[in-house]
Amino acid sequence: VMNPGQTFNKKWRLKNIGACAWNGYSLVFDSGESMNGPASKAIATVNPGQEIDIDVDLKAPNVAGNYRGYWRLVTNGNVIVPIVSGYQGKSFYVDIKVSAPATNTLPPAIAQTILVGLTGEDGFVTSTGTTNPNPNVGDNNSNEAVQAFVSFDLSSIPAGATIVKVVVDFSGYDVLGNPWSLSDGCLRAYSQNYGTVDASDYILDGNPTGAFIRWCGAAELSSASENTDMKTLVQSLVGSSRLQLRLQFKSPNPTANGTADMVRFGTIKLIVTYQ
Repeated sequence: VMNPGQTFNKKWRLKNIGACAWNGYSLVFDSGESMNGPASKAIATVNPGQEIDIDVDLKAPNVAGNYRGYWRLVTNGNVIVPIVSGYQGKSFYVDIKVSAPATNTLPPAIAQTILVGLTGEDGFVTSTGTTNPNPNVGDNNSNEAVQAFVSFDLSSIPAGATIVKVVVDFSGYDVLGNPWSLSDGCLRAYSQNYGTVDASDYILDGNPTGAFIRWCGAAELSSASENTDMKTLVQSLVGSSRLQLRLQFKSPNPTANGTADMVRFGTIKLIVTYQ
């Protein structure tokens, strides 16, 4: 088996079983694939009963496949020398297989994109249906529960991409009051069907399941971290234009202290690595 274009040397051992010396004889190409070999090559004198090694430098074709080339001996008068057990009694051959070149399949290059919250598409909805363009979450001065909605543009992720990891960075925020006193003290993010934020987006269920992100306290919210659930969510939305999340605290919420207890988000990011 040869590689395309590979050079090699082919050798045959022949024995003169006749009664006359081979004097002035030549090896000549007969038929088939010459494999870049010479048209003819003189050989040394071989007396009766002697053996001779005849070799020729060849080169494999550049295209994969099976190849055979036939060669023969001729006298100085261009008479074919019979070959016992030779092809049609006159020639011998070289037979090779050229393999297809190896194909190196490299994994797609790793790339990264930073998805920043779309401030023009964010907002909050209170339990009474009031909407506001700021993504605040917790409760307000009227003791109404407040749920935030944040959106991200996914168009920078190519269709068919494989998500390698997602780092969640919601550290761009400040607080009013003590939002970590609400319910169990954990803020959660849920997948939301994308759309313009309105009163119908408020979820009455105060104890929903299926959160993709959970932050229990300021330390967790202030730290960027890799999130496998968000990796799964982003992967499921590759090819879509938007990702939207709903942020809320569980019930009992709000507190009845007449004071706003809120997390107010500014710049938030999803750092997506894909290939």
